[in-house]
Amino acid sequence: MYNIGGGVRVSLNGALERLAEIAGHPLDVRRLGREDGDVRHAGADIAGARADLRFEPTTGLEQGLAAEFDWVLGRRAPAAQLRAPAGRPTGLRRSAGRLRS
Repeated sequence: MYNIGGGVRVSLNGALERLAEIAGHPLDVRRLGREDGDVRHAGADIAGARADLRFEPTTGLEQGLAAEFDWVLGRRAPAAQLRAPAGRPTGLRRSAGRLRS
């Protein structure tokens, strides 16, 4: 069994900061108490896959987060049905590699 990932360890806060940069505005993050099974850092140890399969990641963390962000936006309800924070537009679109609202 192999772990497949980017080979970079990132904290949840670090990932949220990067996602806010991708979104182009602060995220609406609601922090609750820790629960059993919560992780503070995420990162796949890909040493086995590197050694046995010659696996090398080709997608960086920011590129992967941006791709997932775009995918999630594509699966959301139409913009007219979305609620945005006060003063923010309801729809986000990616254009020329940057998000626009």
